[in-house]
Formats: sequence, C-alpha cells, structure tokens
Amino acid sequence: MEEHTVKKNFETLLEQSAIRFQKEVQIKQAIIDYVVELDNKLVLVEAKGDRSNIFGAIGQLVNAKRTCSHVFLLAPSNLIKKMLEIDKETRILSDFGFIEILDNKINILKKPIGKYYYKEDSQKIRKPHNKKNGMYVNEMDLNILSTFDNFLTSDIVKKYGSSYHYAQYIINRLKRAKLIEIANDGALPKFYKVIRKDVRLDEWIDFKI
Repeated sequence: MEEHTVKKNFETLLEQSAIRFQKEVQIKQAIIDYVVELDNKLVLVEAKGDRSNIFGAIGQLVNAKRTCSHVFLLAPSNLIKKMLEIDKETRILSDFGFIEILDNKINILKKPIGKYYYKEDSQKIRKPHNKKNGMYVNEMDLNILSTFDNFLTSDIVKKYGSSYHYAQYIINRLKRAKLIEIANDGALPKFYKVIRKDVRLDEWIDFKI
C-alpha cells in the first residue's frame, strides 16, 4: 500500500470516528505526519507505505521521540513486520507504538511506552532539570552505549539510518555527559570510546562544566 493511500484511509477513519487530528505538524526541526488525540492525550503518528525506506523511517521515529514519548508508526502490516525483524538486534523500536489499518478499522497493534506526552507548546510534562545543564538518557543513548565499545560518527549513521547531523548531536551529548570520550584526539576522523555503560533509561545526568 502506497504512503498516500495509508494516509488517506487513516484520515477517513479518524474523521468517521470524530477523532481530532492535525496534519504535517512542525515538531522542533522536523515535521511529523499527524498529531492525534487518543485517550484524551495528544500523540504523534508517522505514516509510511510498504515501499518506504526502513532505516529512514526509524530515524524519523527516533527524532519524534525527542519531543513526545508516545510515538506511533502507521504502516501496512508487512512493513511493520520487516521493521520488527530488523529491530530484533537493536531493540531501538521497543518503546514505539504500531498502528495498521485492518478491515477498514484503525488497529493499534502496540501502544508506546513512556512517561510524558506531547503538549501543544512543545514542552515535556517531565522537566525537573535545566536541559542546558544535563540530559535524560534516552533509547538511542542506551543503544549506542550497549552496542559499541569504539565507534565513528559514520558507524551510528550506518547502524541506525540517522542523518550525520543527528548522529553528531548525540555524540556531543554523550561527550558532555562523560559517557564517551575521543580516543584519537587530534586525528581525523574522530574515533570515540565508550567509558560508561552503567546508565538507565530516563536517568538524569548532570553535565560537568
């Protein structure tokens, strides 16, 4: 099923069910396909067709997760199966939700896992710390720390299908948190070494300034 058909069917069913939604909403530097009201909360939904690039789709989902814990992938069942098969090794999609359109109904295969919801002012409900002075450990951080001992920026790009810019953003955060360090200072390309793996999801780490 093509992506535009997936979206058309999804919007028709939302309208028939009187579910509020917004299309193509800017979330920080990215655009998410839908902000949908489910269970009286606003959640994010990224729609893909069965010919979509799997790794590109994963990168978009991870980016959306930075703003909202409750992110769904809306896709044909065959694409969802392929993504979950690839994900058996990385487990990067374990906290995402999945939606398919089955028998002319919206079928939620799995709900996302998370502690906060998207708000229209793009702020997270959970915000006890100043983000400039630290970071919360997220799924991507954990995956990188557990997967690699030594790595290049390009290794993250290849492994997770992210952009080079986003991979470098993650590296800079991990460096400031002293979870990784440059292993070949002064040489190019820069090589990074993991120096801490004993962190937990959603753990707050203060940057040492």
